[in-house]
Amino acid sequence: MPTAPSDEWWRLAVGGAPTPAQERVLAGAPATAFGLLRDRDGAVLGQVRATVLDDHVHISTLEVVPAARRRGHATTLLAAAGAWGRERGARWAVLQVALRNDGARALYDRLGYVEHHRYRYLVPPR
Repeated sequence: MPTAPSDEWWRLAVGGAPTPAQERVLAGAPATAFGLLRDRDGAVLGQVRATVLDDHVHISTLEVVPAARRRGHATTLLAAAGAWGRERGARWAVLQVALRNDGARALYDRLGYVEHHRYRYLVPPR
């Protein structure tokens, strides 16, 4: 997996060129890779971001284009991110998912991921 996000990766992740903050947060970490999955014609089907920290690979920004969903592409991307992390010493995989994202949660359950904890965002009062 490449260690820098391509323009295609950014288009799927944020809809175009990243803001400076998006670039700092998503691409600024060391030991980070950016995977793209393409069809036979070269069209992008999905993407993933993986960062190794100690013995964990943190998987984020997993996305499959709507027209290509439910065909195993997310599983393929997760497997690639996991293999990339294992090659760099990761023994565990970590990911975050919104409680309301039923499709992703069902996928992660099928793949053996288990809930470790929940957290809340602190937002300023109105």
